[in-house]
Amino acid sequence: MCLIVEHAHLLKENKELSAEIERFRAQYEPELPSGYNTFDVAWFNIVNELKELGIECMLKVKHVPDALIRFTDEEGWRAIVPFLTFPGEYYVEGVSDCDDYARWATADSSKKFKINGCLECWGKIPEPHAFNLVRIAPGEYRLFEPNAAFAWAGELFEFGAHNYFSEYWRL
Repeated sequence: MCLIVEHAHLLKENKELSAEIERFRAQYEPELPSGYNTFDVAWFNIVNELKELGIECMLKVKHVPDALIRFTDEEGWRAIVPFLTFPGEYYVEGVSDCDDYARWATADSSKKFKINGCLECWGKIPEPHAFNLVRIAPGEYRLFEPNAAFAWAGELFEFGAHNYFSEYWRL
């Protein structure tokens, strides 16, 4: 009988703590953009479009992580990308570096915005570097830098801007 009462008490405490956490989140987490357009594109269309742009997929063609990849348009990405940018202080050479920033942006895009089309991308600026690649329309892509230590972080830009040239990508 004593264990049942203790269990009930702990459940009540847990519920109260969960409510407190939600109040904290509502107070301190920024409101995320919503209402953006989305469209789904077949995996192989993305592979082919990027190949035509000279950007190779790092996965074997027969490996299909998702049959459909969800994107938004340029206006949607412009609203979302600032939330896919992380503080420069997170950088630890060889541990949490550029490919980690790109991976975090890809993961948060899928988790927070339900858009799995924020792609990790590798290229040269002119040294090897990882960043992100997004589709804004059929055959049209933009890049962004997820590390806020760069002056142009959190903004979409075209291939070649800021000396960014894409070579490889993955989902």
